[in-house]
Amino acid sequence: MSISLPNYTKNTLMILFFFIVVSCNEKVDKSDKYIIDRFEKQFYNSKPIELNELKKKYPYFFPESFPESVWVERLNDPIQQEIFNEIQKEYESVNFLELEISSFFNRNLEINKNFIKPKVITVNTDIDSAYGFLSDFRNLEKWAEGDEGELITKEPLRQGSVFKVKTHFNNKPREYNYEIIEWGPPLRVSLQASTSIFTIVATIFLSANSRGTEVTYSV
Repeated sequence: MSISLPNYTKNTLMILFFFIVVSCNEKVDKSDKYIIDRFEKQFYNSKPIELNELKKKYPYFFPESFPESVWVERLNDPIQQEIFNEIQKEYESVNFLELEISSFFNRNLEINKNFIKPKVITVNTDIDSAYGFLSDFRNLEKWAEGDEGELITKEPLRQGSVFKVKTHFNNKPREYNYEIIEWGPPLRVSLQASTSIFTIVATIFLSANSRGTEVTYSV
């Protein structure tokens, strides 16, 4: 999935707790209902000795810069366990979200017959963490098929920060510089890439609702 979508495309994604979209190579079949990968269930129902298997399956959730004790402490944290238990009471099933995502993927398939279905994974987090992940285009490779982002200005991220993005448009490799033109944590961020032919503005909105966090991504 590329961030360089047609200008008329506007997609609203409902997020339970928060979901991560990870690239894969599976084409969309309109007859299939999408099944969400519930990472938070696997994590909080596991034992410390089982964490290594989770690390192999989800290496992007376990940065090597953090010692294993961090994950063991989080796993055993009574507050985190209580949050997880409350979420399970309300959202033991996410059938409603799977239906919405299936519909979203089908609409993308109608626009692009070569649309690649990403993998959607739920995790427990807050709106600030969701904003930090989505607004930092260095994370693109974790949720956009074939895309890579590199920060070419100094940290911290702010209005004026620029990412060099390697992506694909019309099945051809492209490279654009995306500049943050609006920085409003934790609710809104806009990035703009300009060429001699066109200008792309990608905007991410976050808001809270009765189901968790809603993210609207428009180009």
